[in-house]
Amino acid sequence: MEHFLPHKGDKDLKFDWNNLFWACVHCNNTKGDRFDNILNCTNQKHDVENWIKYEMKPFPMEKVKITALRDGKIIDNTVQLLLEVYNGTTRLKIIESTNIRQTLLGEILDFQQQLMAYYDENIDDADRKYYFRKLKRHLKKSSAFTSFKRWIIKENSVFRKDFEHYFD
Repeated sequence: MEHFLPHKGDKDLKFDWNNLFWACVHCNNTKGDRFDNILNCTNQKHDVENWIKYEMKPFPMEKVKITALRDGKIIDNTVQLLLEVYNGTTRLKIIESTNIRQTLLGEILDFQQQLMAYYDENIDDADRKYYFRKLKRHLKKSSAFTSFKRWIIKENSVFRKDFEHYFD
């Protein structure tokens, strides 16, 4: 469990259900109590996915690139936290973030294969529908690393036209 706002001994914050989030050990340790002014992805006023750009080239040994698309300390803090999570800061955290990027790379490659199959001119309508359903699942909020996949869609005019309205 991660405290979204570091409780720093405040029992109300420590046990407030609205302040508790699931987090892996790596993310929890990276955030710690150093980041207390960050975007909250559960707050609809914080349009995290459109205020921050998520990128990773689909090759081994690539680092994640996170870019703020709006000005603001809260956005800059969130970008810094995400960069630390995905790229690491200490020897141990670099190893942990490498493992996360390997999983991310697998997701991106699978997504890329589904896109290639969907746009293959030689497939029949039944197969195209099959790939379409798979791609829509990749774009759901519940899919792993959704923001990275959605940015792939956003940056290509054909993909955007065909899939952007399936962002839930």
